[in-house]
Formats: sequence, structure tokens, C-alpha cells
Amino acid sequence: MYDDEASSSLGGGGDEADRAAAAVELDRVVQWRLDEVTKILPSSMMIHGLPGSGKTHLLSACGSLFPGLQVVRCRGSDFVSQVVGEGERRVREVFGGDGKLILVDDIGVVAADRKNNEWGSICSEILSAIDGYEVADAVEDASRAERRNIVIGTCVSLRDLDPAMTRAGRLSGLVECKWGDAERWECLVAVLKEYGIIVEGIETEEYREHIRRGVAGWVGADIVGVVKMVKREEEVDLDKRGGVIDGERFMSYVKDTSPTTMRSETVEVEKISWDDIGGMSGVKTKIRRMVTGRVENRALYEKYGVRETRGVLMYGPPGCSKTLIAKALATECGGGFLLVKGPEVLGKYLGESENRIKEIFDIARKAGNCVIFFDEFDSIASRRAGGGGGTDRVLSQLLAEVDGCGTHPGVVVVGATNRPDLIDEAMTRPGRIDGMVYVPPPDEESRKCILELEMKGVPAQRSVDFDELARLTEGMSGAEVVGVVREGKLRAIEVGRGAVGMEDLVRGAEETKRAITEDMLDFYGKFEERGGG
Repeated sequence: MYDDEASSSLGGGGDEADRAAAAVELDRVVQWRLDEVTKILPSSMMIHGLPGSGKTHLLSACGSLFPGLQVVRCRGSDFVSQVVGEGERRVREVFGGDGKLILVDDIGVVAADRKNNEWGSICSEILSAIDGYEVADAVEDASRAERRNIVIGTCVSLRDLDPAMTRAGRLSGLVECKWGDAERWECLVAVLKEYGIIVEGIETEEYREHIRRGVAGWVGADIVGVVKMVKREEEVDLDKRGGVIDGERFMSYVKDTSPTTMRSETVEVEKISWDDIGGMSGVKTKIRRMVTGRVENRALYEKYGVRETRGVLMYGPPGCSKTLIAKALATECGGGFLLVKGPEVLGKYLGESENRIKEIFDIARKAGNCVIFFDEFDSIASRRAGGGGGTDRVLSQLLAEVDGCGTHPGVVVVGATNRPDLIDEAMTRPGRIDGMVYVPPPDEESRKCILELEMKGVPAQRSVDFDELARLTEGMSGAEVVGVVREGKLRAIEVGRGAVGMEDLVRGAEETKRAITEDMLDFYGKFEERGGG
């Protein structure tokens, strides 16, 4: 059950090259974090951070800090048992006695909040054992320090732990395995060297900036993983060229890699290009000027003192491609995409909604480059009613998080709403979500582009006239135009036609009801005239 060796390597591999690369990474992590650890010792502590951020390696390195203590290594899962009382017995066996340095990897398995934890009794047993230790604030008597136990655990998120686990006198020392630009760059250079790979152009400042943007939000495991992939996929060419790989070729692997921060149900990563959105050229240009320009030319923006837009609010009728535009924006910025449905943020318990918003922004900040897209933004950012109610607290938390994005220029907030008049004015003041973009229904040229995109690669009769169809779909949203093509395809299938005909698409257009009214267009037009984009 208990292991005196470190757990699996950071990169997740087992061959000699993997271990060598992981060893390089271990050295880096230890150098960056051990000073933090030694400031907390001999108090017990919790090391936390994303999977692959170096927690296990740091935990392993801690074993050498107290040569006079017996090092006991175990995992949280070692205490799990279906036999009544067996888990608690194992806890007493490991945590009992004295003179031990107890290193528990992934302690969160059994130390989750006891309100929702099936292993709550095991968690309670661990807390009782730690309470029995004599905790000193500093090492004044070496012999005394050698007698008492020290516990160091690791977990992914402190929020998932029982609050009692990290209170004063227990695992109260907190060390986060964070990764900044400098750490990522040093790690990448070291791992490339260990694998014998030379990236063309890596010595130029322009390419370094290109790489830094590409690996924003990555942790050590991501870097080792992409270098392993390059070594495996490009082995023949690397051998021919003495380990040299073209800079753009290497970047293609970086772009195709989803960092650990983005591997979450909360995050949707989908590559959408501007060409995937039919028409809407004016809207695309405006959005790109507001957001992607400052990401790609950050140095110039700073040089000329141009204030950065932290966010953009898109408003307009439903079904007009606001979500697709946000996804294309994320793709062009080279980052992740968090799709958040406004009403789903709202919880029924006190503080639940605020914590959810904080969690969303935490994920985005760790990802480095990330677009947070709030659909139905008015549900969480509407005008304050006063009185400090639940919706007021949610808005206050949201405002605080948007303000916090100022130190994380890679994080862009995009909101979408059908009711821009309901948004609190504090949200759209300069320095917050001050970019306003009206996304109107597609014009005739845009509708033609949508029709052609939807029919691309579909067997069609020569009679299909996209210009005529664009005129027939006047007043439709983009989603409704897509629906016209879908209905036409289904009709062709039903009648057994080998290709979609004009009559199929015309029938689809005739049967599609338009949801956008003249009153709606009048409302949005007046709002835009008052300064809404």
C-alpha cells in the first residue's frame, strides 16, 4: 500500500527518454518551489495545483528535507476500502507514532468535504490524527523536531477539500504549483534539449513571443507531452535533419494541443474560423479590431498607450451567430473558450453563484489565453435592484472579476444578450466591458454566404439559385437560414431525390417562420443610435 518511490513521471511516460525529460522538469519544479516549502516547514502543509503541474515531484523532493524523520509515502486512494473500519485502521497505521514525514499524494480522494463525501469517516480519522500532533511554529529544538510528525498532502483544488483540513494547526501551510511565462519557457527549452530537438527560429524574440502565446496556461506535463509527440511523429525527419524542426511545424503541434487547464467539462474547445461564419463582414471586422489586435500587437498597444478592451458585449436578435463569433474570436486568439450559460450560474444557496463566477475566472486566468463567453448575459449582469439581494451580490462578484482581468491581458470577456437595455451601467463603463457590438440579422449577401456554406459538399441540382434563395429568406436570422437548408435536405431525402433541388429549398423557406419582428429591429436600431455600438 505504501510506496517509498515517487509516483508516475510528470510526462506520464515510462521509457528512458521520458524519465530523463521528467527529471529535468523535476529539477526545475524543485528549484522554483522548495524555498516556499522550507518557509512553512516544520508545519504541515497542502501542495495544490493542476494535474501535471509538478505536485508529485515536489512532494517527492520534500522527503530529503528532514533526514532524521522516517519518510512514509502513500496515496489518498490507499485508505479507501469497502470493508467497514479498514480505511480508518490504515489511517491510524500511517499517521500513528512519531518521527515521521508523511507524504500523501492526492489526499483529496478521502479529504473532500464531508457533507458530500462517502469517505467522510476516513477524513475525520485523518483530522483526529493530525490534531494529536504537537505543532511548532519554528524549529528551535532539533531533537524535538525529529520526534514529531509532519504531514504534506497534495490536491488539485482547495475548494474540493473539507474546510477543516486546511485550518490553522492542520495542513494550513499552502503551496500552489503555479506556472508563469518564465517557468514555461525555461521548462520548454530544457525539455527540448533533453530530447535533442532544435526548433528553427527559437532564438529570435519574435518567435519566442509566438511560442509564449501558444503555451500560455500550460503546465509541465503539457510541455513534456507536446515535445514527446514531436519526437514521435517527426522522428524520421528529425534524424535526417540532425534534430532540427521547422518553427512553424513545431507551432502546429502546440496549436493542436489542449492544455490541462482546458480539459474540463466547463470548457468547450472548438476550432471555428471566421470563414465558417457566413457574411457578417462588418461585425467580424469590428470585433477583431477590438480584441485580436491587442492580443497580437500587445507591445505596440503599450507603446502608444492604447487602453485595452477587457470585454465586448454583443447584442441583437437571437440566432444571429453571436456564439459562433465568440468561438472564432477564441480560435484567432489561440486560446480556449469557456461557454457559460448565464442562468446556469445562478444557484439557490447563499454564495453559490458568486463562487461559480470566481471559479470560471480562475480557470480562464490559469489558461492564459481564454475567451469567456457569457450567453444570456443579462441574467447575471442586469441592473442592481438595491438592498444587497442575491442578484446584486452576483453582479458585484462579476464586476470584481472583470476588473481583475486587467493583470491577465490574455483573458477576454464576451457577453451576448437580446436585452442590452437591462445591463447594469457599471458593467459597460470604460475599462470593463466597454466594447459594444450590434449583431444584426444577416443581410442578403450574408444570407447567400450562409446558404453556400451549408450546401458545400452536398449533392445539388443545377436549378439551385443562391441569389434567389437569399432574397426569399429576407428577414430571417442566421439560424433560420441554416434551418431552411436542413429542411430542404430532409425533403430531398424523403422524396428519394439524388440531389437537393431548388424546389426543396424553396419549400423549406416557405415553411420557416420568422422570429424577428419589426418592433425588435426598431428597438435595436434605437439602442445603437443611443451609443450602443
